[in-house]
Formats: sequence, structure tokens, C-alpha cells
Amino acid sequence: MKSNYFTIIFFCLVFLLLSCSPRNFVRKNEFFRNLFYPEELEAGFSKGDGLGENTAGESFDNTDYAYLLDKYVDENSMVDYIGIETEENMLDRYIEDIAKADYENLSRYEKLSLLINSYNAFTLKLIIQNPGIDSIKDIPSGKRWDNNVWDIAGEKVTLSDLEHKRIRGEFGEPKIHFALVCASTSCPQLRKVPFEGNKLKEQLDDQARQFFSVKRNFKWSPDKKELYLSEILDWFRFDFAETEMGVVDYSLKYIDTEKADEIESVRDSIKIKYVSYDWSLNGNWK
Repeated sequence: MKSNYFTIIFFCLVFLLLSCSPRNFVRKNEFFRNLFYPEELEAGFSKGDGLGENTAGESFDNTDYAYLLDKYVDENSMVDYIGIETEENMLDRYIEDIAKADYENLSRYEKLSLLINSYNAFTLKLIIQNPGIDSIKDIPSGKRWDNNVWDIAGEKVTLSDLEHKRIRGEFGEPKIHFALVCASTSCPQLRKVPFEGNKLKEQLDDQARQFFSVKRNFKWSPDKKELYLSEILDWFRFDFAETEMGVVDYSLKYIDTEKADEIESVRDSIKIKYVSYDWSLNGNWK
């Protein structure tokens, strides 16, 4: 009897997989989402603005990093990795400064700015350490996001821990997903200037508007009533909202008002689709 029960479940799963794409099946099933998606940190997010109020504190010197971004990131946020490699000593010096940072005495906004800048700077260094690659995924997984070699204020972290435990875990701000750059085409665009505590709110808002202005992240097809979103908004859905439609509502705050009103007027019949992530390098080695 028990074996028949499991057989029925097995064939039901097979039917579901055949009736929709495996990716959509995983996306819509809470059990499989918990297995394959980033950990949900719902409690730490206020579904819209988890940055909170700033606190008194010191700032961090981003001079070397600012120089590299200004010189080697173009207006389309494409990175000249060869150029950065020629001045790798400046990147190394900035990374050394991060290791010696007086983190606890920074203001709240400066702490988050430092963590975001650190993630992006560490990623630049990671790519420089693997010259000629076409994608960050060409780097073996153990030496990519799970390599415990990066130092923030004397504490060794992996890129994965930095993103999920430190940035997502300690700061309930969904817009960090428009600021962290994993060296890929579908990532948010790398700014030509560092994040800074005294400008952080405005910079994150700007990153959100820029993110949703790119078609691979947000594309509306009015004839078919189809809305195409970046997979980032699916992977981290619960950082933004309780429901998939809530994620749409979140995104409408950062797009053209006329288009937002048009989408809102047909919200009950919208079909939400996700654009496959493009992991190709956000720059070149030429």
C-alpha cells in the first residue's frame, strides 16, 4: 500500500515536470525553492525600505577604489579588466585597507557602503586572478563564492557569506540587490563611483531606477500582457515582497509613471516571466 502511495507521488511529480519547464516547477514549489534558492531572510526585511536610520560614526576612505572605477569602468558599466590588472597594486591596497577598517566605529550607512564596495572590489580581484575567463562561472566553485580568503576588518569571509550573512542578514534593504555586482552581464551595473554613507540612500535609489530601465531586467509586452523580470527578482523574491505580484508592485515604483499605470490597470491578468541570467563577463580582456 505504501509503495503504491509513493508510486502515485512519483508519477504526479513527473507529470508536473512534463507539463511545465523544470525551472518553473522549482520556482512555484515552496519545497524545491527551499532546496535550490538562496535562504529566505524575510524577518530582516521590511518589504521596501529596510535601510533604517543612519547613525553617527566615521567614514571610510575609498580613494584608490574611486580612481579605478572612474578610469576603468565605462559609461555602460563595462569593465576594462586589463586596465585594472595594470594597476592591480591600487586594488590590492584598497583591499588591504578594508582588512584594517575600523568597522565598528563607522556609521550605519558607511558600514553597508563598505560591505557593498568590498563585495564588488573582491569580485574585481577574483576576476583579475583568473585572466582571460569568459564568465565568473569558469572559476571552480570552491574558489569562487565559497572561498574563505577575503578579509573585512580582520574577519575572513567568503563572497557568499558577505552577501547573505553580512549584507542581507544584517541590513534589511532589498535595494542591495541592485548594487552587488558579480562580474556578469545580467548583474546590476557597476557604478563609476564607490558607495558612500552620506550618499547611500540616493545611490541605492539611483541603482534601482537604473536596474529597471534595462530591458533584460524589466520588459513589458502590453499586447500579450507579459512582464519579463530579471531572475534576481525571483531568486530573492521574499527580500522584496510576500508575493510574486508584490515584487511587481515594488518594481513599479522605479519605472516610468505612465508605464507603471498601464501595468497596474491590468494587474489581474499579467503573466510574469523571468529572463534567463546571462553569466557572461561584464567586461573584456582586450
